[in-house]
Amino acid sequence: MEFLFCKKQHFEFLQIDTPASLGLYDALPDHVVCEHCEKTHRKREVKYFVTFSLRKQLEKFLNLPGTSEILNYSNIRVKNSDDCYEDIYDGHKYCELREEGGPLHSPYSFSYNINTDGVSLSESSQTEAWPLYIRLNECKPTLRQKCVFIAALWVDKKKPNFNLFLKNFVDEGNGLLENGIQWTPPGAVEEVTSIFCPACLVVDAKARAPCLNMKDVTGHYGCTFCTHVGVSRGRGPVKFPVRPNPPEYDFEEPVLRSDDSIRNGMMTAQPVRDGDVLGVKGPSQLMRLLNFDLFVNQVTDDLHPWFEGVAKFHTELMLQRRKPWSIPSDELPTVNRRIHLSVTPTTLSRKPRDLSVSNQWTGTEWRNWLINYSIPCLQGTIPRRYLQHWSLLANAAYLLHKSSISEEDLNTAERCIRSYSETFEDYFGVDNMRYNLHVLIHSVISVRNWGPMWAHSTFPFESMNSKVLNSIFSPKDPINQVLLRLQMVSLVNTIPLAGNISEEVRQLVGSLSDKTRKIVTTVNGAHFLGSGTRRLPTNAELELLRRRNIECDHITEYYRVLHNGIEFRSPL
Repeated sequence: MEFLFCKKQHFEFLQIDTPASLGLYDALPDHVVCEHCEKTHRKREVKYFVTFSLRKQLEKFLNLPGTSEILNYSNIRVKNSDDCYEDIYDGHKYCELREEGGPLHSPYSFSYNINTDGVSLSESSQTEAWPLYIRLNECKPTLRQKCVFIAALWVDKKKPNFNLFLKNFVDEGNGLLENGIQWTPPGAVEEVTSIFCPACLVVDAKARAPCLNMKDVTGHYGCTFCTHVGVSRGRGPVKFPVRPNPPEYDFEEPVLRSDDSIRNGMMTAQPVRDGDVLGVKGPSQLMRLLNFDLFVNQVTDDLHPWFEGVAKFHTELMLQRRKPWSIPSDELPTVNRRIHLSVTPTTLSRKPRDLSVSNQWTGTEWRNWLINYSIPCLQGTIPRRYLQHWSLLANAAYLLHKSSISEEDLNTAERCIRSYSETFEDYFGVDNMRYNLHVLIHSVISVRNWGPMWAHSTFPFESMNSKVLNSIFSPKDPINQVLLRLQMVSLVNTIPLAGNISEEVRQLVGSLSDKTRKIVTTVNGAHFLGSGTRRLPTNAELELLRRRNIECDHITEYYRVLHNGIEFRSPL
């Protein structure tokens, strides 16, 4: 559905029951009068955004062959350790949702994460696209990208009016939670009702604040997780020191927010300058979203604060010249050489590049640098105490991203983050205490509530944004270009599954979306890739085979094998 809106409605305080849009595009006359500014607009010149029916998308998805098996993963998975956090299902909050009487108690009920982010249409464009997505959590991690659905799309030079942008999504989300979707799984005799429950608000700080109608991180009380007031240091964003330092600056010990405190602030804030309540500026549509805790259901994200934030900023400090913590210019080639000599597993999609081009690194490269190979590459090139300081950050990031996280891991990560933050302030000064560094400590709470950080990361949504951008070829009417592309993709994906399509057409259309690698053969769940070489076994190989009671004359040798989602390679 296309909703038109008045350009003058980009104000911050909006009562959530106020009709903010001009109405549906098809139902409006050629000239429209805005009841807020009383200005008459020509229909074809008015700005608009688009909403997509989540119910229709989910109904179509549930009726696709194989969906029932895909969404049963959370019920049949096998854990490595019963007491560890290994996926979103192990978080305390998710476990509450699955308790008897909870919205996810039924095996046919599902949860979803929410994401939105602004992405520029081009390097030279001031126009941004803001897609609003949901992503189901109950399938295997490797398949969750196939369970992403778009709820709305806003394209403009200004940020969305979030109370307007989120309204239709909240209404539909409440319907999916209260009434669900009726469908018949394969093999079932009767229809079942699947309800869909909101889980995490997975957004960066730039989007989190307006989604909750709170102040952004550049101002006082800009943290959506706690009441840290922030410290003004001249012009620019406020800083977030760990400790007060009177008389230069002082502040009260921050306390964690709660659902009640945020809601109370939303109802008592005033639509005037400085009318916020501890950073809460007014009502948010998300306060209407059923079963959504305004504190617990927001998570910190890892891409922006951890990797593109603190890891990048700290590395930039190390690349400064003639500082006690700097990498000396004559040691930089040593670091780069070690980077090039690093042999990375195939699970790392990006190969390491020189620090000299670190300004071009992606979030994935910053993650790999921090967690996987920065410490051995920096060994002996900077003073020991500065390497130990960096190691605190690397260790905390590693612990919070493990495939199996114990409670002791969480406690250790929390100690590392606190020590890292305090030492960072000592080494680099309060003027470098940015919000990204402050919010790291809240990541531990997110993991306790919702499992490892990779389970509620913005990384997967970044690739979805790329697909939206790739749908836009002209600055004229970008929204309709995205709509057309989405319809074409949906058609290509569903035609091969239709029963009234000829086999020839089915195969032709199926080939358009077939991007899977050719698998030569599968043995005991291992997929052997590429062309194998048939040869005689060596004596050592024959002995190993005999121990397994296997007799053979020839064996086929492959250089690549895919097992449990990981590709292994032999040296050529």
